[in-house]
Amino acid sequence: MATAETGERPPTHRDAGDDPRDLPAIVVTDQLVDTAAVAGELPAAWAAQVRSERGVPSGSGIAAVLAGPGSEVCGSVLDGLPDLRVVVVTSMGWDHVDVDAARAR
Repeated sequence: MATAETGERPPTHRDAGDDPRDLPAIVVTDQLVDTAAVAGELPAAWAAQVRSERGVPSGSGIAAVLAGPGSEVCGSVLDGLPDLRVVVVTSMGWDHVDVDAARAR
């Protein structure tokens, strides 16, 4: 599967034999979201760690954040996530996400 812009595989694509600790992470901060259901919806060709966190962690290896309404995703949080590719809100509003900072990335 290639991206339309680059023709390369998406950054979260991994071979099935990789060590799970080396896989990119999808972090779910909304405690009402079932992480097993999220993992079950991933295409078969993709592999990722899906884990639940109380807030948005920082560090490399995090490709996606599913942010609940209690998790602020501001510019400084985004700066701490160098591998982040997508922020998904799990609520009706997105006032807890700095959309301008996200777009700037």
